[in-house]
Amino acid sequence: MKKRTLICIIIAVCLLIAAGVTAAVVLSRRPQTSPDTPPQDTETAEDSFDIRNNVLYSYVGKNKEVRIPNGVTSIESGAFDSCDTLTDIYLPESLQSVAEGALPAAPEEYRLHFSNNRLEGLTPEIRAKGMENCIVVIPGEEYIWPEDLPSLRYVKGIEVSGEQKYYSAKDGVLYNGDMSALYVYPAYKDAKEFVIPDETDYIYSKAFSSNEHLENLIMSDNIYMIEEE
Repeated sequence: MKKRTLICIIIAVCLLIAAGVTAAVVLSRRPQTSPDTPPQDTETAEDSFDIRNNVLYSYVGKNKEVRIPNGVTSIESGAFDSCDTLTDIYLPESLQSVAEGALPAAPEEYRLHFSNNRLEGLTPEIRAKGMENCIVVIPGEEYIWPEDLPSLRYVKGIEVSGEQKYYSAKDGVLYNGDMSALYVYPAYKDAKEFVIPDETDYIYSKAFSSNEHLENLIMSDNIYMIEEE
């Protein structure tokens, strides 16, 4: 009887030890978390777009760079009203029109990146409001129809990305690829004096229109044509 009791006790102890080992293995496989580390909130870093029927009605988020999804064909007024910390907005190739007041009137300088040079949906009237701190970035390898060039002027500056085949930019001013022709001097460029580069010999129609800051324009003898409006 004592022998049987002893055997039962030994078996029970072995089972308890085995259970303890199993529990330790399970616990070791659990991810280690610190009680001082708060849970990650992934939603705060994501873009939130209200897009219906290919129209962007609003954006809510804390990202400094925003890439509007391809497929959006129009941006409605007030779409970026809740954003005042944006540094870069990337427009999709599918974009066809932008409503008045759609782009942010940001208190700090920001860049508006075009994926192509289709500007017919962005008229001067649309872009004249709240664009004082906007720098437009266009691809240098894509051609813009001459009648669309004036729609670029109601910004603070212009930059060119990629290959400078058709366009180049210097100090926020838009030229053709080799800078022999000056196309657009931005309306909100706040310099009081501007020196036209020596390599520039042609000034496009309305190149300096709408700028109220410029007081002194210096040009070289190389200028042979100032196109009439």
